[in-house]
Amino acid sequence: MEQLAAEEPDAAILLTEVAAQGEAPTLLPWCWIYWKAWWRLHHSRPRDPMPKALPSGGVTFIMQPRRIPWRDMDAYARRLSLGPDEWALFEAVLAKMDEEYLAFWAERAE
Repeated sequence: MEQLAAEEPDAAILLTEVAAQGEAPTLLPWCWIYWKAWWRLHHSRPRDPMPKALPSGGVTFIMQPRRIPWRDMDAYARRLSLGPDEWALFEAVLAKMDEEYLAFWAERAE
């Protein structure tokens, strides 16, 4: 990590923040397929405008994320040539990850 911080000044800031939070968890090797898929699909999720009151009395809109579309998960799984059993696990894991993300987002939006 120190080498990364030396090569990338922006990474040094993030590494300092991570260090302040404690040791980062380590993913098991079999988890990487889900982690990578979720991050790739994360950006394809639709977003809805959500009104938010401002202290000044005005209103602004923030873009509230929705679930990753099933069709995008299906297309990604097909690209990986996942069979029916693998697809069921893939869909369940990504749906749970998405559920956690949406709960995290909703908590931070309040």
